Amino acid sequence: MRSAERHEVGRPPRELDPLVIALIRQGRVISLVEPTNVTVETGDTLVYVRDDSSPPARLARQAGKKPLGAGPVSVLGQR
Repeated sequence: MRSAERHEVGRPPRELDPLVIALIRQGRVISLVEPTNVTVETGDTLVYVRDDSSPPARLARQAGKKPLGAGPVSVLGQR
């Protein structure tokens, strides 16, 4: 979560990056699940989703490949 920035005010939250899934406005949660004409206002808190994985893993997923080390995990010598 973070506060809305000046350049985001007036814009639809779905156009922002990273993906905004809800707004908190005056202590109330505004869900963005249903399509509405919601725009970001000064003082809004943005609830968003972002990918904190390493860039190589993210790029591999975007290309439809498994990142290195994403295979089966060996437990006690068994696969």
